[in-house]
Amino acid sequence: MFGYVVPNYNDISLWDYAVLRGHYCGLCLAIKREFGNIPRLTINYDFAFVSVFLHAVTKTTFTFDTMRCIGNGFCKKDYVPATPLLNRIASANVIFAYHRAMDNVLDNHSGKAKLARRLLRKAYMKAAKLEPELNKMLIEQYDLMRKLEQEKCSEYDKIAHPSAAMVSETAVILTGLTKDHPAVKLCYQLGKWIYFIDAIDDFDKDSKSKNFNIFIQNLGCVKPDIIKPLLDNPRAEIEKLLAKCETAEQSAVQNVLIHGLAKTQARILKD
Repeated sequence: MFGYVVPNYNDISLWDYAVLRGHYCGLCLAIKREFGNIPRLTINYDFAFVSVFLHAVTKTTFTFDTMRCIGNGFCKKDYVPATPLLNRIASANVIFAYHRAMDNVLDNHSGKAKLARRLLRKAYMKAAKLEPELNKMLIEQYDLMRKLEQEKCSEYDKIAHPSAAMVSETAVILTGLTKDHPAVKLCYQLGKWIYFIDAIDDFDKDSKSKNFNIFIQNLGCVKPDIIKPLLDNPRAEIEKLLAKCETAEQSAVQNVLIHGLAKTQARILKD
């Protein structure tokens, strides 16, 4: 995950923020407990949202507790204590972070990405043993993505599929939901939106580095009349599918998926 699935802080209730922040802090503590301190640096609101959403659609209950946070001057923070599902999401966070670092190493051979890969290696090996099916799926989808990029695939749906599958298959593996469940279909559309928004966000960087970018290859420049529908269509599907999901914490989920994605998209497109 890439840091695009975040709340709209200008339009969020205190309770919804507490739920999202509580899952964020709960994941941070779960990662520390299982994998040590360094992998905690990989936590972001993408996976905090994943935790809220998957707990909501599976109706998995959670509670709150209070702890003192070293990252906030030892101030008291409310957090969600570990549930079996939250622990699995913590492992998923580490696995995703490692594969993201590996992908960056293969793309641009950056020293920063190589350092991240090295620092995460031990935690990744442990997480991969805890979640072998998830790790295998990510390896396969990243391999497919690289293959499509090497072939210079020009089909938008086809090139976005591996990213979409990573998110939807993660939901299936972690929850046991079927592939035809509205929440899983929603995750597929979310993964597709993430692929396109990331490609737009990386447009200038990829232009300089000569890395594959579907929009550079197909368009040569950012053309809003073509690009915007590729983002709006998955968001429209997400809204339809969310209406079919019976979820707890509905307003927190809506804040991120409807208002948060729209705000992120507007910021990156500079609408």
